[in-house]
Amino acid sequence: MGLAINDLADSASEQWQELWSLTAQLQAAEPTELVKSHGGDEREDGMFVMPWTSYDATVNRIEKLLYDLHVVQDVDWSGWQSAINPDLLFDAERIKSGTLYDTVCMLTGIIRSERFGSDAIATSLLNGGFLALLARLKSLISA
Repeated sequence: MGLAINDLADSASEQWQELWSLTAQLQAAEPTELVKSHGGDEREDGMFVMPWTSYDATVNRIEKLLYDLHVVQDVDWSGWQSAINPDLLFDAERIKSGTLYDTVCMLTGIIRSERFGSDAIATSLLNGGFLALLARLKSLISA
């Protein structure tokens, strides 16, 4: 399945400019400052608090913009992901040469996986994949 630039929000949108500005802020930040782990502790009454992750406001805003700009799409990202070697998912060279469809699938997969408590956003922030995907998206949109 192909994906066209015009399937995304208008590239002249102020939201794209905000996304690129926030991406620059992510690049300047330490990844460990963007991700906070909570829970996983035993309370006084013996109950355990399930672990969960929270993100810096910049990350949360980027996630919302990716939805608003139609980057997170109704694509078969789980089927797409099963067709590739998972070790390549965050390979910088693969990301740099990825098509728009590849880039959208990877970003969609990361964002949607987060709903299942996978910490996919945290993992991709810490290993550089998230920033590499945003950079690739920018190069494709700006071309």
